[in-house]
Amino acid sequence: MHSINIKPQANVRKILLAFACIILSSAGGLWAQKPLTLRPVDTGKSVVFNLGAGDTYDRFSVKTNVLYWATLSPNLALEVALGEKTSLEMTVGFSSVHSNTVADETTPDRKEFKHFLIKPEFKYWFQERMDGFFVGLHALWASYKIEGIKVPALFEKGYAYDGSAFGGGVAGGYLWRAADRFGVEFNVAAGIVQMKYDKKPSNGEDPAGLAFNKTYVGPTGAGIKLIFMIK
Repeated sequence: MHSINIKPQANVRKILLAFACIILSSAGGLWAQKPLTLRPVDTGKSVVFNLGAGDTYDRFSVKTNVLYWATLSPNLALEVALGEKTSLEMTVGFSSVHSNTVADETTPDRKEFKHFLIKPEFKYWFQERMDGFFVGLHALWASYKIEGIKVPALFEKGYAYDGSAFGGGVAGGYLWRAADRFGVEFNVAAGIVQMKYDKKPSNGEDPAGLAFNKTYVGPTGAGIKLIFMIK
């Protein structure tokens, strides 16, 4: 077995550290907005808890990506407000699709598409959070087993791939508020992903396979997301 050694753990730590710095520097923007106000009334003085101007904005949303479902991949995301114009979204998705048919009398046609994905994304909103245009920074981690499926620039049809990937990039999009609690988000993303996998022919000629490392640069996501807002 031939392999190229890298140290993905170091890169993962750098990505997670960068996101932690962004989140910690932004989180105070929401919870530091007038957390406690003393307001006199006719009958005396009362203590009023107030989160400031952000009170009128949505604080949470739950969403799912229709385009992701089109690949037979159930998915769900939770978005949490960090400040008046910032938020953090966490997406989880997976698939478990496989088939084993016969292409001709001697050749089996195996197809497999299994994966598990975690994708956090920090967003900056140009108007107010969870409304209008936004830009974002995202990280991602995934494990996968793919066989008999061609994906341009990534996977060839006649091989089986078993591995993991991690990386990050930038994103942009627009959220349309269709109603008070419902919306539709359109977004695209691109970045750099480090992939580590074992590759072997689907015909079973080399059951051990070869180990590979690959750096992918290009699109890392696209979405049409249905959203439910939570005040």
